[in-house]
Amino acid sequence: MTKWDPTMTIGVAEIDAQHQELFRRADLLDVALVQGQSVAVVGITLLYLRGYCQDHFACEERLMLDRGYPAAAKHLSEHAWFTKQLESLQREIAAQGSSEALALRLSELMSHWLVTHVGTTDLAFGAFVRGH
Repeated sequence: MTKWDPTMTIGVAEIDAQHQELFRRADLLDVALVQGQSVAVVGITLLYLRGYCQDHFACEERLMLDRGYPAAAKHLSEHAWFTKQLESLQREIAAQGSSEALALRLSELMSHWLVTHVGTTDLAFGAFVRGH
């Protein structure tokens, strides 16, 4: 399980709060997997992530453009990649229904995202914001 760690704070209160909520949701999915309740939780988690992609990514992207962030294109491409992964999982649920295997894939996707994007890409963005 991936837990929020204060070292992942980027220094923008709104974005940090959104990241913390993402970590909380990933943890809820992991707990549901352990307890055998993941089938019920996966749809709720995907619904949350759809809103997360819209609202959170828009918030970050506005700030990047406002501050002239030089790595914005790469950052936005990572947002697009994550959104496509979620859309693929949503299509699978629509076609086949929810399953423990799909919940596990979603959990792995979220863990990967938290480590690689929030823990690396967003931290670099935060350093840029704090320096400008």
